[in-house]
Amino acid sequence: MFKRKKKNSFELKINITNRNELDELLETIQKDIAVLKDDFDKLDQFKLTFDLE
Repeated sequence: MFKRKKKNSFELKINITNRNELDELLETIQKDIAVLKDDFDKLDQFKLTFDLE
């Protein structure tokens, strides 16, 4: 279903038979993107510093 093309992109091929399936898929993708964005925001806030002596 997913195929990596470049470092920050991918190709998605799907077969949709009706509008409801498309709406459900888009809703799921939007939720997944929101969760990923939240995860990346949390990671961005999580910073470690090391002092090696």
